[in-house]
Amino acid sequence: SFKALKHAARHPNVSQLFLIYFFYISAFSMMEQVLGLFIQSTWHPLTAGVEWVARGKQSAAQTAYVLIMVGVTATIVQGGLIGRLAKKFGERRLLITGITFVGIALATTPLIGQLGIYSLMLLWGVGLAIGSGLTNPSLSSLISQSVDKGEQGEALGMGQSISALGRVIGPSIAGVLFERSVGLPFWLGSGIVFIAAIIATSLKTTAKVS
Repeated sequence: SFKALKHAARHPNVSQLFLIYFFYISAFSMMEQVLGLFIQSTWHPLTAGVEWVARGKQSAAQTAYVLIMVGVTATIVQGGLIGRLAKKFGERRLLITGITFVGIALATTPLIGQLGIYSLMLLWGVGLAIGSGLTNPSLSSLISQSVDKGEQGEALGMGQSISALGRVIGPSIAGVLFERSVGLPFWLGSGIVFIAAIIATSLKTTAKVS
């Protein structure tokens, strides 16, 4: 509820973290919505009467390879590296670094399409996954650290609600943007993510936040 959100936002950093969460998830979900279409239009454009089914299968397979690369890399980062990195650098630095990785990945997507080199998409997937793997746990950790212990569950729940809102808004505009220009959802998403990174640099170090 708005009352609960206002109550949580009285703590330092919480309102900024929620805003970062919303921007990041909105941009990321925009990318997820049109990634398959981007790969299809770049490497396997569907032309009437020209192996339509085969091209569709090839496009789906190449999209799956990228997503597998993203999933494996993110699992390695979140499962084995994030704890040690957080102890060494702190969640705030990891958040800024992770968001920046995602922003760069989104910004370079149209360039990869222009080059037409599919193997670069696999490297792109690694960079995106590193960014995502650093960002998601760092956001959750910072939200938890920014509120009183008894409010952590409620604050994280509100974070998930904000995330859900971003997953509605992002995809709802991604398709419209893609129809106007193949690169537009990625450029806009990158801009939104870099705004989130700027907000992250304003996070204050408190007794509760690393």
